[in-house]
Amino acid sequence: MLGELALKRVVRDAGPVLAREMVLLAKRYSGKELLAHGLVNEVVPAEQLRTSAGQYASCLRALKPHVRAGIKERINALSSVFR
Repeated sequence: MLGELALKRVVRDAGPVLAREMVLLAKRYSGKELLAHGLVNEVVPAEQLRTSAGQYASCLRALKPHVRAGIKERINALSSVFR
């Protein structure tokens, strides 16, 4: 069973209707379905996963730690307005 924090995130990110379906039915979703629901940013073929993740990580590493932390803090603060 999901922990309280994980459940809150599922409800927040997926919405209550989809969260109920995901948790109560333990339904598995394809990458394309999760993309359509806005729960993932990108879907790549398995053979491209390491390359894509490496590129993503490189972009994040290019930011200075204090800049990255500030951006995350501001986005988290703004996202609480929409909860």
